[in-house]
Amino acid sequence: MSTLHLGLEEIAVAESKISSVKNTSYNKNGLKVDLVYFLNLLDHYLTANPYENLEYFIQQASLAAYSFPDYIKELLMNFKTYGNEDGYLLFRSFPYDRSLMNTPVNIEEVREKKKTFYSEFWLAAIARFLGEPFSYIQENKGNIFHNVRPTYNNKDMLSSESSTILLDFHTETAFHPYTPDFLSLFCLRSDRHKEAQTIISSIRYFQDDIDAELERILRKPLFKTGIDYSFGSVNGMRGNGPTIPILYGDSRDLLITFDPDLMRGLTDEAEMAIKTLKKIIDKHKRAVVLEEGDLIIIDNRRALHGRTYFKANFDGQDRWLQRLYISRDLTRANILFSKSERIITYKFDREISCVSNSSI
Repeated sequence: MSTLHLGLEEIAVAESKISSVKNTSYNKNGLKVDLVYFLNLLDHYLTANPYENLEYFIQQASLAAYSFPDYIKELLMNFKTYGNEDGYLLFRSFPYDRSLMNTPVNIEEVREKKKTFYSEFWLAAIARFLGEPFSYIQENKGNIFHNVRPTYNNKDMLSSESSTILLDFHTETAFHPYTPDFLSLFCLRSDRHKEAQTIISSIRYFQDDIDAELERILRKPLFKTGIDYSFGSVNGMRGNGPTIPILYGDSRDLLITFDPDLMRGLTDEAEMAIKTLKKIIDKHKRAVVLEEGDLIIIDNRRALHGRTYFKANFDGQDRWLQRLYISRDLTRANILFSKSERIITYKFDREISCVSNSSI
């Protein structure tokens, strides 16, 4: 199998933009990576097509990850073990696919027309320090790399394919018994007016605003989640999923599962708690505008995320991100579903006899 070599023009572009970050500490504006260093990693390790041989592709990306600079490896390992105050890590200026196809209308186009796989490679490599990449059979037709872009038919829906509405703060797949521990997003194409903001609110910022009585209520299994549109809930109904607590874990390091758009309280007290918590979360909002080559990792158990509305033109040049879900350990899925699989095939057409995702 031949290596996918990088062009001289691309190396020149990288060298013109390089900024040494060996002694640069991470900050809220993100960490700008050494472009030439990471282009060389691509040249050495990117030898597979993820849409033809996924497991080999993940293996090669994992090997590349071990060659990351120590300061990046340390940053990622600490994030996995301890989290951070912000609830996310942001890396700026990874090498990205420059000869890029149009933003896909149908996700099948990506397999057929995308000629380079830089974005998929960085997502898989970063995942090595956090756990294992996985997906669901219902998401992007079972593909592990999700293509997040606006579509005309879903522009007004409560979906990652929307553009005209606010996607409010939520835990990713809050309704599912097997939620991601982390999710990462890589920007292939930003929206042309830089209107789309990824919004994040970390529980470590708003935990002090949760008083003892509110925490007591939020720790009870009084909240019915709603199943996402992409998982078959056509009408996006509130409260048609499992019943869970919103808060769990050590009071000194609270964890959260929350999706106010699709969640309802089983009592008046619980319903009021949702509204109170939502106001608290909104007070501590952070916003990031992702540009080409940016990669953000969100701690799905300690932070909530969303996206502002933006104008989509549906002309092939709209915003395009790729998303990857990460689990600390795929064995947890085997325990829950009695299946050893990377693409989770559980469907919401029967009851599952297992503990909730907030207990694992």
